[in-house]
Amino acid sequence: PIRFVGSPGSRRVGRSGAGGPHALAALIFSHRICYRIPPPASILVSKPLMNQPIRSKRSVASDLERTLRSGRFVTTAEVTPPVSTDRGELLYKAMPLRGLADAVNVTDGAGARAHMGSVAAALVLKEAGIEPICQFTCRDRNRIALQNDLLGAATLGLHNVLILRGDDPKQGDQPDAKPVFDLESKTLLLTALSIRDHGELPHGRKVGGRAHFFLGAAEAPTDPKPGWKPDGLKGKIEAG
Repeated sequence: PIRFVGSPGSRRVGRSGAGGPHALAALIFSHRICYRIPPPASILVSKPLMNQPIRSKRSVASDLERTLRSGRFVTTAEVTPPVSTDRGELLYKAMPLRGLADAVNVTDGAGARAHMGSVAAALVLKEAGIEPICQFTCRDRNRIALQNDLLGAATLGLHNVLILRGDDPKQGDQPDAKPVFDLESKTLLLTALSIRDHGELPHGRKVGGRAHFFLGAAEAPTDPKPGWKPDGLKGKIEAG
């Protein structure tokens, strides 16, 4: 299990969840957050990628993944970056969590509102000794821009990636903004998986270097209707 705690200006996410083993991968649920931990001795890949060559055994670079593998109880928190270019404002929110939370989520346009970018904010936290979880939403960027940002995150050593659909712009303070949704969250997960495990973009272009992503997805099974099945969650697990 993972528990969320707050900090000045932080936003609590989701409601409730449960977790348990699924095949060879351990699923850890926290409110809306689900992390899939690849087994250390092998790599699970989704069916669309089965025929592609897999790189050598993936090394664990994420402190969050390493802690989860140890079986220790994990606590995470979430911080919404400020509408500011001053890293001090971000650190004012985040520093009370250092040493308290094992990792801190950095939102990506939370509430469909502009703020300091998640990749930049995650790097600021990393440099301050806080393990960041960098969120990527599908709302604002097409696949090229998302691929650019994934490569940039890997270059900066940001390993924890949480893939989300993103809030509807109509819910934000600029309701006339046009949503993109070139990819949905499952496809973006497959993109990150392809970069990490196969060293290439989905269309086959090779990627230099190595990405050590620890991938996460989200689900909100709140008050499900009778007969509800976690098909969406299963699809995300299969996607990586």
